[in-house]
Amino acid sequence: MGDLGESTRAYPDRISLSDTAEHYLGLLADDLQLGRVELHQLPPSLAKLIAYAHQDGYDAGRRSRDTEVENLTRTADHWYLRANNTPAQAREIMAARVDQGLIAAFNQQLHEAALTRDQPASGDDARREVA
Repeated sequence: MGDLGESTRAYPDRISLSDTAEHYLGLLADDLQLGRVELHQLPPSLAKLIAYAHQDGYDAGRRSRDTEVENLTRTADHWYLRANNTPAQAREIMAARVDQGLIAAFNQQLHEAALTRDQPASGDDARREVA
């Protein structure tokens, strides 16, 4: 099969297959979708290509919906709060959430400052501290 190491491979803009291979892969794709063949039946290299494509598509789809999901969650939380609490209780709960958010943000800043302060400036400093 040739060298499969870390060498750089050059590929054309569009990789082509023989008509027979193209036809066979097309049939496999159709049969996968129809449930006539299972992923475990494919050769590992083809299963790997499908897994990469699936993960890329899943990630892109999830990212494209993140903002919408956050907005819908915020809206649902708002209406749940209003439906299950008096206006005074809702104000009190919201004030507590703001306080908790400010405390969490402050603690995060303290944590990041401590990490930055504790990191040595160079490799020499790290070796001196260990020695």
